[in-house]
Amino acid sequence: LKQNGRALKHAHPLLRENPEHVLAAVQQNGLALEYTTDVLRRNPDIVLAAVQQEGLALEFASRSLCRDAGIVSAAVQQNSEAAIYDLQEQACDGINEQSDDDSYWHSDEEEDEGNEDLSGGSSS
Repeated sequence: LKQNGRALKHAHPLLRENPEHVLAAVQQNGLALEYTTDVLRRNPDIVLAAVQQEGLALEFASRSLCRDAGIVSAAVQQNSEAAIYDLQEQACDGINEQSDDDSYWHSDEEEDEGNEDLSGGSSS
């Protein structure tokens, strides 16, 4: 991951949720942020490292970090095209924002993904 951050895409899920491995990956290629967990996309240290390496990685940050002035500034400084993610309503990846006290080691919110469309089933 230190030599090819995008290899995170094919890494074991445990590596994709490990902050140290993800940090190494995004420091090598900021766009590797796309392949980590929602919890780590809310981790300001990991997101900052990603956008400092590649400003366009801001697309994969949590919505709350897309609104963080320091992170947006770092992203735009690295790549001015990253400003589009700060300016558009549909900015960033729109991951499921949950409580700020989620552990960086667990991704329990993944259980809730997909359950949002369960209300009102379709008729046959």
